[in-house]
Amino acid sequence: MIFLTNVSRAQLPAFPPGIPLTTATVRTAVNYVPSKHQFIYSYLVTNSKHSVGKAVEFDIDISTLSGIRLLGSAQMSDNASSFFAPVHNVIVPYDFVSQPKGWSSGEMQRTAMWSGDPAILPGQSLGAFILTSDDSLPGIRRFAIKPAYDSSDFVPGGIDDPGDMTSEQVVDLDNAIQKVIQSHGFLIGPVQLPTRVDIGQLLVYLTSLTHQAVSLGWIYGPGSDGIVQSLDAKLTAAKASAAFGDDKTAINQLNAFVNELQALRGKHFNDNAFYLLQANAQFILSKLSAP
Repeated sequence: MIFLTNVSRAQLPAFPPGIPLTTATVRTAVNYVPSKHQFIYSYLVTNSKHSVGKAVEFDIDISTLSGIRLLGSAQMSDNASSFFAPVHNVIVPYDFVSQPKGWSSGEMQRTAMWSGDPAILPGQSLGAFILTSDDSLPGIRRFAIKPAYDSSDFVPGGIDDPGDMTSEQVVDLDNAIQKVIQSHGFLIGPVQLPTRVDIGQLLVYLTSLTHQAVSLGWIYGPGSDGIVQSLDAKLTAAKASAAFGDDKTAINQLNAFVNELQALRGKHFNDNAFYLLQANAQFILSKLSAP
């Protein structure tokens, strides 16, 4: 038997009761502290009531290259993509601040992770997952929520005693199983900020995030196209004002952008969209207001 990492669930061994997660979600809140040039990321993990698995691990991709690939997607302009091109570090700078009681934090394979017990049961939420990052910007990152998993449930004798399976088959099977039983998605996390910061490029980046939030369903509902056009217009105007050296007008235009976000939060913007765009706008405002 040959196992591949892209096998479908139907091709895998039967799932023991209680393992797969279905639609675990993560809600992010982001606060910017100008005096420290620091962003604080707070996460609330919810295990869907439709899941049967107990969530015991929460991972966030913090690799620099992964962030650049996501930001450099077709939805982002060449100018904004090139803004991040000089970054060469392996991971984005960050620090753990807290975790829920009974959970621990760590880093593995360019991933910030929390794991522990008590597990997050179906229908339950758990917060207090907090990290900070300096010299970064809030961006869209990948996450994974993982259930309790014992390889012996799928492989006779477990991964350490795979019987007549080759080591490659064992690795492929393990990867395929974990890919299917986990819940994956996108949240807000740190993306490294290059040393040279240009207001115009930051505004282009903020515009691209607005459109990515639409594609992720974070900006939604009837009339959302018109709302995005309105936000784009404010950012375009602020970019033009900043280019002419009129920082005061650019600040007013960017404040109008933030006011629109606040007015539509919960109506057309979920928390992820709101904090993603507001935090980046606050960072730009701090740069425009700097002496």
